[in-house]
Amino acid sequence: MNILGDKNLSLVQKIALAGLFTALAAILNKVLAINYIAAVPFVRISFGGPAIIIFASILLGPIFGALVGGLSDVLGYFVFDLSGFPYAPWITFTYILLGALSYFVFYLVKKVKNQKLMMLITYLTMGIIFLLATLFITLNDEIVWLTHTYPLDLALKISLPILMFVLFVFIIVFNFFFNRLFQKKMTTSSLVFSIYQLSFSLFIIEFLIIVFFGSVMKAILFGMELYPLIVFFQAMTMLFNIPFNTFIISYIMLITKRYYKYN
Repeated sequence: MNILGDKNLSLVQKIALAGLFTALAAILNKVLAINYIAAVPFVRISFGGPAIIIFASILLGPIFGALVGGLSDVLGYFVFDLSGFPYAPWITFTYILLGALSYFVFYLVKKVKNQKLMMLITYLTMGIIFLLATLFITLNDEIVWLTHTYPLDLALKISLPILMFVLFVFIIVFNFFFNRLFQKKMTTSSLVFSIYQLSFSLFIIEFLIIVFFGSVMKAILFGMELYPLIVFFQAMTMLFNIPFNTFIISYIMLITKRYYKYN
């Protein structure tokens, strides 16, 4: 059985699982999460919410994934949200995309079977983006966006690349040791996705949907002049989310593998 859009699940089973994933994602995104920090109200640190939506997309397919993403955000807002901010349907659309597009990203990445090649692609992609971001920060004295100017002083030019480098190294170290842990538990061939396939897929998903598209949606709510700041904080959150969601999704797959003989 191929886990991607599992065709052996009946419609009733898919609806039941979608309901379960929706409730879990809503709780993890709104209740068991760090939301609306005073200084940066546009930042949300969720401990597993996006991972549940992404896994729903992988297991149930893009349509049910989109439903889980959208309904979990609507449910989370109207049942658990205490922020006082108005409901923003364009934020919900971000989670709909997260649930819909994750399936296709994992479908494409799964075609890369060679683990060493997957590791090279992962770190080469991340490394290029890190270098481009570092060059942009060090070569510019300010960021001009609309009517706002954000100065980049020497302290920021030093601290921001260092922070990104530390988080980048953390992802490398995490993937290395977590991959070794999994290889001790089972053969690499018995894994649904390798750790590097998971990490790269999550990087692409977070980078395109959460950091760039999601930042635009949040800027509509909080003000377009804040877009550069939102992108920065979303990017920092992304570097935390990648190893965390890799951990969550890999263990969900280990658990479900006991009940489904997918490959």
